[in-house]
Amino acid sequence: MSVTCEYSSDDEDFKRITETNFQKIRNKSAKIGYADGVSVGQEETFQTAFDKGYADGLRTGFEIEKYKSFALNLNGEKDNDLQTEKSLFEKMSLPSTRDASHCHFTEHINEPLNTISKHQNHYVEDFLCQCQQALPLTTNLLASQKVE
Repeated sequence: MSVTCEYSSDDEDFKRITETNFQKIRNKSAKIGYADGVSVGQEETFQTAFDKGYADGLRTGFEIEKYKSFALNLNGEKDNDLQTEKSLFEKMSLPSTRDASHCHFTEHINEPLNTISKHQNHYVEDFLCQCQQALPLTTNLLASQKVE
């Protein structure tokens, strides 16, 4: 009889140890799964923010640099209207396209990504509108033509 009780006691000990180990493994798996989920979520968020910021920055730099390069290359131009517009553009005194004054994310850092992007695009649209009003000939020459 004692042999049977001994096995029964060993079985219960084994069950208890197995259950304890299973719980430990389950808890570790849950923690690892949670950490992996957080990591993947962060990577996706960072990539989305990077992609949006890159597109906004590229557009900002491209539009500003387009006008700067055009004005820079008008040195030998004899057209008085273009020379007048070159002078007007130079009076705008735009800083380098790498200057932080063109980037408005720092002013809206606590706002959602879409809102920051809207502010940046609004800045570019204001710049383009200002150029269109002050430099109509240059703006017309730099406008993209629709290809059919």
